[in-house]
Amino acid sequence: MRITQDGGQNTLIVDQSEAVGSIVGGRSLILDDDKSAFARQIGAGNSATILDGGNGNRIALEQNSGTSGEGNSATIAVDAAAGTLGRSATPDAGSALASDFAGGNTAFVFQDGRGNSADVSVNGQLSGAGAIQIGNDNQAEVDVEGNQVFGGILQQGNNNAAALSVVGAPGTNVIYNQIGNNLVGAPPSVVSNGATVFITQSTFGQ
Repeated sequence: MRITQDGGQNTLIVDQSEAVGSIVGGRSLILDDDKSAFARQIGAGNSATILDGGNGNRIALEQNSGTSGEGNSATIAVDAAAGTLGRSATPDAGSALASDFAGGNTAFVFQDGRGNSADVSVNGQLSGAGAIQIGNDNQAEVDVEGNQVFGGILQQGNNNAAALSVVGAPGTNVIYNQIGNNLVGAPPSVVSNGATVFITQSTFGQ
């Protein structure tokens, strides 16, 4: 576990008491397979809770609230049923969100802005869930269940709210994009036999 905090009034809780061979790190752990990358909280008032209950999981966190004083919050929960320490094939979702599955499960939250909140959970084997928030006052919730399944939310804008639930057969990949401001929709629940699904919600004209 490699973590750095730069700023005031940041809090972090990590529980790996039930984990074996897992890694908690930063953005590059997911995007570049960099096991030396630090999880990071930059700015003031950020808070995060990481609960790791499986084997060989990869969990990444990066929160940057700048100098606003209004921090971001994140909860990441990963509970592999019986994860393995080997490398699986990378699912082809056509997106960096589903970039690199390795060992157990993969989960990540990357936030760049202020007042964002993300709740990400994974339960299965070789599965993944993630949230990327670029902007302010966004809310995201991702829940993934199954083996070799991925679900992710990407929010670019302000005051957006999104929730995603994914249950599927191996090879299922679901990406939910929100581009714009003040976007709220009925939370999609995706049950798939192994398909790739893209959902995009945007402000009119974008």
